[in-house]
Amino acid sequence: MKIKDGYWVATAEEIAEHGCIIVEDNGLILGNTHSEGGIYFFIPEDEDGKMLIRAGEIEGGEYITSRYTDYLHMEKVKEFNSYTVDSGYIVREDYVNIKGLPIYDLRNTDKVLVFNRRISIINHCATKKFINELVELDKSSKEEYNNRTK
Repeated sequence: MKIKDGYWVATAEEIAEHGCIIVEDNGLILGNTHSEGGIYFFIPEDEDGKMLIRAGEIEGGEYITSRYTDYLHMEKVKEFNSYTVDSGYIVREDYVNIKGLPIYDLRNTDKVLVFNRRISIINHCATKKFINELVELDKSSKEEYNNRTK
């Protein structure tokens, strides 16, 4: 890996060698908190996706919105994300019965995330409070998007 403009840059193959989870859609992230080292995430630097840049650090307990929600309801995403009252991190009982919730489990691993699209990350406070609403918004956004493009 090399540094370019303040970002770590690597080829997709180099990232894959270290182990990675490619995030295609929405979901809950399980893994280290920021104070425990967090989870690095990378995004494509260019159109062909061969070079990836480290775009930041996400933490366990955060939620990734779907591209449909990101596209159609950015104001709602910002509204959710403005909630910062800390009541701890999401626990199994908070999400285990949510139907259709994708989970990206990076506990006990040094894997990184690769996002191949624009994303919105919902902070852990908002995720814990609004997990059910976030999942429903993602579901309805996908349906709304598909109806608009028919």
